[in-house]
Amino acid sequence: MIVISWNVRGLNSGPRQKVVHDLVRNQSPDVLFLQETKLSVESMVNMVPKLWKYGECQCVGAHGASGGVACLWNPQRISPLWWLSSRSAVSLVASCSVTGECILLLNVYAPVEYQGKQLLWSHLRYVRSLAPFHPWILAGDFNAIVELSEKRGGIARLEPSDLLLRDSISDLNLMDVQPSNGRFTWNNRRTGEDCVAERLDRFLVSCYWLMWLRDTTLFDQVGVWWRIGRPAFGTAMYIFAKLLQFVKYQLKRWNRWCFGNIFHDKVVAQEELNNVTRLIREIAVTEDLLKEEARTLKVVEECELREEIYWKQKARIDWLQEGDKNTAFFFNSVKARRHGNSISVLVNDRGDRIVLFQEIMTEASQYFATLFKEDSHGGSVEEEQVLSCVPQLVSREANEDLMREISLEELEEIVF
Repeated sequence: MIVISWNVRGLNSGPRQKVVHDLVRNQSPDVLFLQETKLSVESMVNMVPKLWKYGECQCVGAHGASGGVACLWNPQRISPLWWLSSRSAVSLVASCSVTGECILLLNVYAPVEYQGKQLLWSHLRYVRSLAPFHPWILAGDFNAIVELSEKRGGIARLEPSDLLLRDSISDLNLMDVQPSNGRFTWNNRRTGEDCVAERLDRFLVSCYWLMWLRDTTLFDQVGVWWRIGRPAFGTAMYIFAKLLQFVKYQLKRWNRWCFGNIFHDKVVAQEELNNVTRLIREIAVTEDLLKEEARTLKVVEECELREEIYWKQKARIDWLQEGDKNTAFFFNSVKARRHGNSISVLVNDRGDRIVLFQEIMTEASQYFATLFKEDSHGGSVEEEQVLSCVPQLVSREANEDLMREISLEELEEIVF
């Protein structure tokens, strides 16, 4: 699934419209988020055919000469179920044919003032309550940073808006997808000491796909599997089902090959780090040893994060953010659920307590084997009372005639 987000800073000019049109044609996205369109709702809807020939759109109009948010999508891959908007965001719950599930898509253009950002995040929390179990893709211009490393130049401090963004990401259990081709998304177009650059635009996703997203080659692999797994013949639905089956099989193999045994990998990585640390203490601090220590430490941290994500997914805890050393809590949550799903004591119909595992199995098997069997001693009083209210339209002689076995003479008469 391809999602593109861009603060276009106005779609009033023809050259800017052409750039967006070429972007859609070259990248073939499934969803396109546009911020700061500076267009009314009517103007944006009329412009969609110029930007995306067969695209569909939901948008929020600009306020004066600023603002405006638009969400465009490919109707062949994205099927909207419902949508909601505020002054600064467009939210869309849609069924995606690429992933085969419903996804919550949110396009955001955060206001500059702090009160406006508070209203925006209150709205996003409300949207979350409407679709609590759908994966999130939240993108746009947030007009805030989450740490000082996302800013270069200017005053080095975090404003209340920055702290609000950081806390909201943690509260909503979202993952900040780090950019791969540059850290800053905005600058004041000045040079020297007057230059200020910040990362104001970002993608935030829910942690449903968190473990697999640790490997950046996954999407390329899925594309390869989708191409080579296509059957040579069959209907469109048959081909699609076989492709999903093939990709599922390959994903299981890839998961074992890529992540392996995360617990064993953590032990090995910790031993390597201990060996490097011992060499530094016994020999001396060298540049090569420091590099090796940094490398092994990074591997250990990655293994710890994978272990925490693993137990988090097993525990199905959605209100804690990974990375805060919650592994023990997640592990205990898994143990508690497994304990709740097990049967250690069973009380039978006679009131006897059964504690032995084999006896519990036998009692449960006998109970369900006789649950729907007819009582040989006849129906209960309640059954007889109910049946007495049902009129008897078939006589006893007619019923016996219908229930008797078919004779050979009758069979020959009917067939021949």
